Amino acid sequence: MDGLSVAANVIAVVELSGNVIRHCVQYAQDVRHAKDDKARLSQEATHLHLALKNADDLLNGPQSARLKGSRALFVATGNSEAQLRLLDELLASGQTTKSGRKASLDAMKWPFQSKEVETLIHGLRRCTEAISLALQVDQTAIILDIDQRTALDRLPVAEGASYDSHAEEHNQTCLQNTRVDLL
Repeated sequence: MDGLSVAANVIAVVELSGNVIRHCVQYAQDVRHAKDDKARLSQEATHLHLALKNADDLLNGPQSARLKGSRALFVATGNSEAQLRLLDELLASGQTTKSGRKASLDAMKWPFQSKEVETLIHGLRRCTEAISLALQVDQTAIILDIDQRTALDRLPVAEGASYDSHAEEHNQTCLQNTRVDLL
């Protein structure tokens, strides 16, 4: 998976999560019952939106070439997109009447039962965690790379004692008492 396709996928899912948040806000304003469910679902959709936005910022930032876990991030955003698309469709269907017209404020009804909300919240939370874990894998790889470079930079350098030195390439010498067992 190249970084460009992952970034494009993340951008699409960020827009979709924003749409879901708008639906939740619309329901919060227009529908009176299930206040707690609406707030929790909206909060979890917002958390996912922020995680996706952070991933998008990293993938489109100056250090994006250093991110290697893009395959895991691609899978995580694909799962997020499926969850958000389902939620978007369910929320949008509650805002229209059977004839396809936009429902009036009195006709709008919260389309979920409490158990369904719990399932949706759990799915959104899993998607948020998967995105965070994919980014943590990259973060760990970058930290380990920095640690390795730091360890190599701390090694002492012995001037003139480098292996296969060009300065001594014509004067091949063997130290005494070395390679004795070979003869």
